[in-house]
Amino acid sequence: MTVGKITQSAKMARIFSTRQLKPAGELRERSLRTRSVWALLVAMLIATTTACSAEPETDSKATGSTCSVDGDCSAGDGCKAGTCTTLARDCTADPCPEAPCQKATCDRFAGCSAVPADTGAPCGKDRCASACSDKGACEARSSPVTCPEPGVCKTATCDPLTGKCGVADASDGATCDDGDACTGPDTCTSAACKGKAKDCNDDNACTKDGCTANGGCNHTPVDGDCDDGLACTPVDKCSGGQCVGKGATLFADGYGTASDEEAYAVVHDKNGYTLAGWTETVGGNIRGWLGRIADGGALTWQHTYGKGSFDFLAAAVARPGGGIVAAGSTDRNSDDDAWLLITDDKGAVIIDQAVVGKGNDALEALLPVGAGVVAGGATGKTAKTADGWVVSFDAGGKIKWQRTWGTDGADRVRALAAFGTGFVAVGETRSATAGAAGSETWVVKVAADGAQQWQVSHGVPADDIATSVVPAPGGGLIVAGSASGKARVLHLDSSGKLIWERVFPGEKSEFTGVTISDSAVVLVGDKRDAGSKIVRAWMVRMDLKGTFSWQRTWSSGELDRATGVIALADGLAVSGWGRVSGQGEQAILRRADLWGHTSCNAAAGCAVAKPSLCSDGNVCTA
Repeated sequence: MTVGKITQSAKMARIFSTRQLKPAGELRERSLRTRSVWALLVAMLIATTTACSAEPETDSKATGSTCSVDGDCSAGDGCKAGTCTTLARDCTADPCPEAPCQKATCDRFAGCSAVPADTGAPCGKDRCASACSDKGACEARSSPVTCPEPGVCKTATCDPLTGKCGVADASDGATCDDGDACTGPDTCTSAACKGKAKDCNDDNACTKDGCTANGGCNHTPVDGDCDDGLACTPVDKCSGGQCVGKGATLFADGYGTASDEEAYAVVHDKNGYTLAGWTETVGGNIRGWLGRIADGGALTWQHTYGKGSFDFLAAAVARPGGGIVAAGSTDRNSDDDAWLLITDDKGAVIIDQAVVGKGNDALEALLPVGAGVVAGGATGKTAKTADGWVVSFDAGGKIKWQRTWGTDGADRVRALAAFGTGFVAVGETRSATAGAAGSETWVVKVAADGAQQWQVSHGVPADDIATSVVPAPGGGLIVAGSASGKARVLHLDSSGKLIWERVFPGEKSEFTGVTISDSAVVLVGDKRDAGSKIVRAWMVRMDLKGTFSWQRTWSSGELDRATGVIALADGLAVSGWGRVSGQGEQAILRRADLWGHTSCNAAAGCAVAKPSLCSDGNVCTA
């Protein structure tokens, strides 16, 4: 319905209300018809005048209020300035234009309007750098948009078109943290944080290497095969995190204090090696000396002993139950007395006593017998009239018995060895009638109670001496020493008769120790070759028939002497001493393999090979 129609209805209502009355019936009928028309017109008037108007007619409904122009309730009908119209704006097809930092609103009938945008809202061409002020203006931000950290190997971004935060992959090589203390340095690779595993390798095949939670390294011992890098230990096994080769630790080292030292005996037991000899004190006195060396060659302890001005130890053996028994000579009582020293495993003194003989006494040999020892040496009023002397001591150092034998000249026991049910003593005998002609090698068989069973001498009176003795495999004795300044070895039968004799050439030489090793005879001593001023320590191996196998010499300076040797399961231990020009003398321990090598480099694969298995049976080859 149009506005024109509404106005006409109102006029009709006023016309009908002013006409003259007709007769009653007609009037009644007409009145009824008029009333009906009137009611209809009023209803139409009310409908049209109230669609966009409120009571009274002068008040208009709000723009946009619902109305119907043609009764079909079209979606586009609505009130505008008090009139129902279809002239509404399509806000979807025709939105209101946007202005920077202004919020545009679109109303179908009221049209477009704008209010300031929220303070801080992004605006401008770079919405990450610009924002709306509280006055509705687009201004530069006081600080750029800060986007939250997105995570490891990701980087926060801001889109300049929207001002919104985004996430991008970090560049390869960027620093990161993968949260693992056992990796590093950590860097980004293809948007993932990766670190190189920490290197905990200790280059030890006998440990399992790992990294702890705090980033430290641990090394757990493992079992298995390994290689200690030494050719002389071909079979190596891991033990306690270390590679242990099957074979001895070979070495040749000097020991002692800042003064001179000489070693004359070596002992080996569960605690390692012990050297016995003497040392010179700061005041110039000579004192007995013991040095303990570990199996690896390190000095464990050393001590000096004695109460006189010239006390020395010439022999030593392991004490049953632990410790050392040593013997020598002391002048603590003015005269030269024999000396017995007993210590514990640490070298602490248990017994330190002078053993008084005839006035000029010394002990040079020891043999363990039961819980005690038998010692051998010489005793006499003078050195020229001394007799060979054997003394038996119990475990407490008390003398059980003692015996002397000899001639009217100088006799001496230098070595002892168990033999049969008793023992044998060897040394030299020099009768007064021989005079300046010299001594002979002397061998005495002694019963367990000290009774002499037989004695023999070998050689001619020409400074022949026996310094060491060992029972021979198969029976008899091997006796070593020298004859007229030449090293000599004898093989005697069980009654002392000579089986064979070997004398070694050289300007001057001497054997001072002998042992049986790998079913062969090994001798040690020293030698000086013709035309040479250097004395060298010396080792010789020969078979039981006296056939020469090989020899080794060692030199640490101008003078080297090997003074004793003991056989071990896998080699040899040699005591001695050496003198370096201008540096004095030093006790020396040489730990050799079965071939006499004192270093692994020299030994190579021979260190675990027995010489007896390498023999070709040819006496003309070494």
